[in-house]
Amino acid sequence: MKALVPTGDPAEPVKVAEVADPRPRDGEALVRVEAFSINRGETFLLERPKPGHRPGKDVAGRVVRPAADGTRPGVGARVVGHPMGGGWAEFVAVPADALAVPPDTVSAVQGAALPLAGLTSLRLLRVAGPVLGRRVLLTGASGGVGHYVTELAANAGAHLTAVTRGRERAEGLVRLGASEIIHDVSDAGGTFDIVLESTGGTALPLALARLARRGTLIWFGQASRTPAGLAGTRRDRRRVPRRNGRALRPRHNEDRAGLHDRGRRPRRRRMDLHGTHRPRRYL
Repeated sequence: MKALVPTGDPAEPVKVAEVADPRPRDGEALVRVEAFSINRGETFLLERPKPGHRPGKDVAGRVVRPAADGTRPGVGARVVGHPMGGGWAEFVAVPADALAVPPDTVSAVQGAALPLAGLTSLRLLRVAGPVLGRRVLLTGASGGVGHYVTELAANAGAHLTAVTRGRERAEGLVRLGASEIIHDVSDAGGTFDIVLESTGGTALPLALARLARRGTLIWFGQASRTPAGLAGTRRDRRRVPRRNGRALRPRHNEDRAGLHDRGRRPRRRRMDLHGTHRPRRYL
């Protein structure tokens, strides 16, 4: 079959090549790919690809061979899938629990943009807790995750301030429900009950400084590719964020899906989000 494979050449990071057909395991379905989406993190991996690396974590298409263990969806089903990789191809093997059947109103192109960004957004808001009437600061709002978070949080009653560098994208975020648009974290006024930070660099300490007392900061990415440092901020001692003298350390007791909290037993969820940024929660 044909697939896009990494070249390691910045001028042409991928090329069309003939590769072996997928060989699904018992719990995997074979999907004919009709559309796939490109995530920013995947483009980073193309800069220095590992031998045998095949990109592609978000796909939409039809099941041509169901999982051998009988797990649905069955043959012919329209699906949205989240494989571990290899989705930039004609066919891909996808774990049955990483497949979902979309409504007929969702096209393949729309569905392919859902898995990574959509599930990350949903899980971030589950970690953050109820947002009704709360002030939320969101950095990187014009990205895929940012669009979904904006729409979901606004519809749940949040007063959301979206940070976006691109002024031309502000109008779209307002249509999705953003209450306020700013172009730098330093422009944010007041404090926020919830801060969702994904750009890293200087944005993280600036966002932390705007966190309300007993607020929640969730750092889930470093899109700027600049290391985030807290040294020198008034909330930092030994590069560990603090509030009222108490160290705020990220919790690492995530479950397989990435997000259960404070000793609650993990619940199995279909369409597990493999390979995404693990949100870090500061309490």
